[in-house]
Amino acid sequence: VHLTPEEKALVIGLWAKVNVKEYGGEALGRLLVVYPWTQRFFEHFGDLSSASAIMNNPKVKAHGEKVFTSFGDGLKHLEDLKGAFAELSELHCDKLHVDPENFRLLGNVLVCVLARHFGKEFSPEAQAAYQKVVAGVANALAHKYH
Repeated sequence: VHLTPEEKALVIGLWAKVNVKEYGGEALGRLLVVYPWTQRFFEHFGDLSSASAIMNNPKVKAHGEKVFTSFGDGLKHLEDLKGAFAELSELHCDKLHVDPENFRLLGNVLVCVLARHFGKEFSPEAQAAYQKVVAGVANALAHKYH
C-alpha cells in the first residue's frame, strides 16, 4: 500500500498506542454484531445469541486480539502486504472459506474502533491513512481468492 511518509508516521504512531487485546476483541465483536451473517464462521465460539453475549465472549475477544496482532505485524510490511498476509490468505480462503468481503467489513470496523478510542487524535488524515491500510490488508487477505 502506498502511503506518504506523513501517513505512515500517523499509522505507526497511532498503532503504538493501541491496546491490541481490548480493541481487537471489540472490533471482532462489533463485526459479529453489526454484520450478523459473519457469525457463521464463529459458531464454534459458543454463545453468540446477543450483542452482550458476543462482546463478552472470551473466544471472540481472544480471536480479535489475534486479528489485531496480525494487523500490527502487517504494519511492519506495508510495502509487501500480500507477502505478509499470504499464509493467512491461504488459510481463510482454502481451509475456512471466508467470504473476502468480510475482510473489508472488518477493516471498516477497525477504523470505527480506533475512532472511538482515540477521538480527536484520530484526525481525518489518520482516518484516510488507515482506510488505505485496511483496504490494502483486505486486498492482501483476498489475494488467494483470485
